Amino acid sequence: MWAFEQMLGLVDALWALHEINCRHGDLKPENILHSKDSKDRNNPYGTLVIADVGVSKVHQQRTELRHDPTNTKATTPCYEAPEAEFDRLNPRGRRYDMWSLGCVFMELAIWLLYGHKAIEGFKQNRRPNSDVFPQKAAYYVRSSANDANAVIHPAVPEAFDAIKNDPRCGEGTGLAALVDIIACDLIVIKLEKRAYADQLKDKFSDLLKKARSNPDYLIRRAEPAPKVPKVFRAS
Repeated sequence: MWAFEQMLGLVDALWALHEINCRHGDLKPENILHSKDSKDRNNPYGTLVIADVGVSKVHQQRTELRHDPTNTKATTPCYEAPEAEFDRLNPRGRRYDMWSLGCVFMELAIWLLYGHKAIEGFKQNRRPNSDVFPQKAAYYVRSSANDANAVIHPAVPEAFDAIKNDPRCGEGTGLAALVDIIACDLIVIKLEKRAYADQLKDKFSDLLKKARSNPDYLIRRAEPAPKVPKVFRAS
């Protein structure tokens, strides 16, 4: 429950930035801080906070009204959206952040189920030795060695399926809903098909509303815990 509440909080913080036409531009786990007040009995696990807005951009106009390309360089390749590599001539919009947030939430889901080593294993499985696949462990790849189009890295849908096939995350659970949000609204190649922050906020609010009325909604019990799927294991 805490993890889902924090995800809603991060979405809410990002929505606040986007409301003033501010793109964070470098969302990643290292830029999400864990703040804990030992005296706060209502929140013993602390709060996740978006930080490091060093590459953030506040625009006077919305993306569709701007014409200059984005010149931000200091982004993190693992979490950057495909337009950072394949669409450098157009202005970069707020939905750039939504891809990065999807990558962060994917790793949070993996950590909840399988632990930190599984995140590293998943990252390694997105970094094979090939001219087609970039060595930066991104969530996308070139569709072919000579093509300038991006496609989702094949390890990513494999990871979605692995989580949804986990008996703890069957249809009708919060974790299954989370994977659907990541796959359908966030880690999406076409920019115009990614959710806006306010849309995402509504979806997480609905998810938490269900969880608060029925705590068993978030995850199903399974004993013993399933083995870590291959896609999350280092080779």
